[in-house]
Parts: sequence; C-alpha cells; structure tokens
Amino acid sequence: MRSVVEFAPDIEADVRFVEDTAPAVIVAATLKRLRDGADPKRLLTAAALAVSRSTELPPDHHGGPVHPVCGLHPVNALSRRLAGTLRFAPVVQSVALANKHVHTDEMGPVAMPALAPLAVAPTEAGKAAFLGAINRRYPVMAERLLLGALESLPPSEVLELLLRIAIPRNALDDHYFLYTVFAARALDALGWEHAGVVLRPCVRFLAGNPMLDSPGYASLTVDFDRYYAGNHKAYRAFGKVEALIEGHKLMDGRLLVSSGKDESKAIAKLGERIGNLAAYGAIPALLAKAMGGGLSLAGTAEALSYAAGLLSLRSNSGNLFNTHFHSGINARRYLIGRDGVSLRTKVLALLSWPVGPEVRLMEGTMTWPAAATPEELSRLPSGAAELTAAIEGALRGLAVFNYADYADPNDAKLPEATRHLMALAQRYAALGHDGEAMFDRLAAITCTDDASEMHAYKLQQAAYEEWRATREPLRWVHLASAVKHAGNCYCWRPHTVFGELEPLLRAS
Repeated sequence: MRSVVEFAPDIEADVRFVEDTAPAVIVAATLKRLRDGADPKRLLTAAALAVSRSTELPPDHHGGPVHPVCGLHPVNALSRRLAGTLRFAPVVQSVALANKHVHTDEMGPVAMPALAPLAVAPTEAGKAAFLGAINRRYPVMAERLLLGALESLPPSEVLELLLRIAIPRNALDDHYFLYTVFAARALDALGWEHAGVVLRPCVRFLAGNPMLDSPGYASLTVDFDRYYAGNHKAYRAFGKVEALIEGHKLMDGRLLVSSGKDESKAIAKLGERIGNLAAYGAIPALLAKAMGGGLSLAGTAEALSYAAGLLSLRSNSGNLFNTHFHSGINARRYLIGRDGVSLRTKVLALLSWPVGPEVRLMEGTMTWPAAATPEELSRLPSGAAELTAAIEGALRGLAVFNYADYADPNDAKLPEATRHLMALAQRYAALGHDGEAMFDRLAAITCTDDASEMHAYKLQQAAYEEWRATREPLRWVHLASAVKHAGNCYCWRPHTVFGELEPLLRAS
C-alpha cells in the first residue's frame, strides 16, 4: 500500500502550516508565529521539509526545492546577525518562498512517497551500487539507496559520494554542485536527522538527465543552442580538469591542506593574476600548478576567493542571480574545512570552480576596473560615518530595475554610478573602518529582496564569510562586492514580500 512521507506530530503541524496556509496570508501568519515565540530554526526546518516533500523539480533549476534549500544556511546565519524584529524578515522570506513553490502550478503540490530503504553496505561495492543508480538515471532506486546509505554511512561519506557525481556535472549546471553542498550546509544547521527528506530531491536531481535542453530557458535571448552546446562540451572535456591532479602530482602526499602567513605573497600574486583574466579557461591549470609548486590547498582557495572578488567587481552585469563567483568559492571553502571529505574531492571541487556555466557566462561582462585609483579614492570622505552615509545614499540612488521588463535578466546592465558605490566601499575598507557594522547594514538591505529566490541572501552571507576568512589586505574585495550587490538587490523590483512585511514589522 502506497503512503506519503509524514513526520512526528509536532513537526508535521509546522510543515503543514507552510504547505497549507494560503499564500495571501503566509507573510502575516509567519510573522505572528515568530512574535508569539516560535523558534525561527523550527520554522526554517518546516520550510525545508515542506518544499522538499511537496514540490517537484522543474526542467531547469529555478523552482521546486533547489533555491529554497540552498538559501537555508545563509538565511539562518543572516537572521542571527540582525537585531530587533528585522531578524524575523529572512525567516519570513524563506517560509514565503517555500509556500509559494508549493502553491505554484508548475511545481506543486505533490506528495513525496514513503520509500523503504535499500541497504547500502559500507563497502566499495555498496557505494558503487548507490552511484550506479544515479549514473544509470534510476531516481527512485537512487532515493531508496540514499535512505540506506544514511543508515550505514556517516553524513560526510554520503556527501562524498554525491560529490563524485555533482562535481563533474557542475560543467552542465552549477547547481548540481551547489545544491548538493548547500543542502549539506542546511542539514548542518537544521539537523542531519532530516537528511532522508531534504536530500531526496537533490539525489533525484542528480539522477535526472543532464540538461540537453530546458523549456525554462528556451524563450531567453541567450543563444540557446550555443549555451547548452558549450555546457556539454565542457562536461565532455572534464577529464582534462581531472588529469591536472595526476599531472601536477597533487595526491603524492606533499600537498598541505592548511595555509600560513608565509603564503601571503603567493596568494596575492595568484589571486591578482586570475582576477585580471578576460577568459577563465586557464584557471584550473593555474590552480593546479600553484598547488603542485607548494601552495597549500587552503592558500590556493584563498587566492581564488580573492580572485572571485576581483572578477565580481569587474562585472557590469545587473542580473541579481549572478552570484556564483562568491557562492561557488564559499561552497568549496566549506568543503575544504569539512572532515570526512577526501582530499581528492576537495582538490577537484576547487579546480572545477570556473567550469560552471553561470561562472563562464560572466566572461562577457568584465568591463570595469576592479579597484578605483588612488586619486579617485582621495576625493572621497574619510570618516566612517560620512562614508557609511555616502554608501547608503549612493546605493538608494541607483536606477530601479523592474524584473518584468527583462525576458532575460542577463540583459540588465548596472549603471556607471555603481562604480562610485564600489569606490566608496573600497575606501571604507582601506581605512580600516568596521566591516562587521557594514555587513550588518547590508544584511538589513538584503531583507528587501524577494525577486532572486535567495540569491541575495547567499551572496551576502558568502561574501561575509569570505571576508572573515581572507587575510588583509585582500579581503576588501568581499566587502566591496557585498556593497555592490546590495545596491543591485535594492534596485530590483518588485519587493512584494517585504512590501507587505515592512509595515507589519513597524506595528509592534
């Protein structure tokens, strides 16, 4: 007899709240629960379970559980950085997005069937059977084997197995990798006891046919055939990226994982070289050569993080979804610090950063210098209060984008005034003003966004984490990137959810 996944009664009630509440009242109802003392983490857990249980993955990655689940770690972290009732805003946004997807005809509601686990022996043969089901495109079998793997293997080993599929598929769609990693980060925050539900759509995504076409993109102005042909070409050529590991003898025991102060100059040099490239095809070889020459894995990742910030600042793209420079390197730095993931997988994840299509898509937007000149900076205010006021004024003075005006968001270009905003942020960082305070202000601005399916939250939290993990004098690029993206976030309309939420937050 078939049955659907159900939870313990108290969790089931919270999940049903997310699933069953009418979209017209979900914002007010969620805020009321939070004001009445509901645990924000509990509501985020309910949102993750609801959007995983009751929505279907669409042909592309926009919809279903992908972005709501990817956004759970940044939403949870960012809400903890906010003060007062504004700390509720990210949680409300997360619940509202999950509820929206459940109630959208293209993806919900559906019912996740309860499946009996298929045993996965903690042996190479057992693991190969799990991977084989994914590679042979048997999603139901793969889900059942996932449930078995979660019973017999530790979480990091399950993640390791999924990454063996997800990393090469990054060349087809960045979200094969990002969904896998950010689902793990969500479970780190919410509890791995929920992995049997949260990871099932992820495994189903990995076990689907890699995108040959996609109705979700067919109407866009991008060269549709060339875009997907390029992705499949990169996928078929991924063996060349893997060969760099053997070619530079990165698994011979000499590669150090942790970095030290003695690597600062090498990190800066490598980061600047990559950050000034016009095309990204050479990046994997540059990374492998650096590690083969003695730079640690963490040091190489830090150089790539610095480069990602430089590339982000050079781009004039106005597409609010173009956040993969930062979310991609942030996901990889998370893996480098995670026990239980093999060194080879960590290295291959790092080498694959520039292979993702949404990173490669940015090559054509490298139109600005990353940094303002000393002369330009000298004409700007120097005090923290004056610079903060100038940043907020410049940010709110940028031209507004209406999402409905763009069949393809990649057609949106940032105005030249954005360069002044970036220079102000660079000046703020160079003078050593309080970066934590600035990131808190940016977190508040991010709460206005409900157009990007959590991309704004991912960018801000990723940039914040990269800023904290990057040494001086390199980390300014992450603060400046966050300021730049906050301006873009503020400018995109509509702000439907926050427009309803803001007056409710004031009415306390």
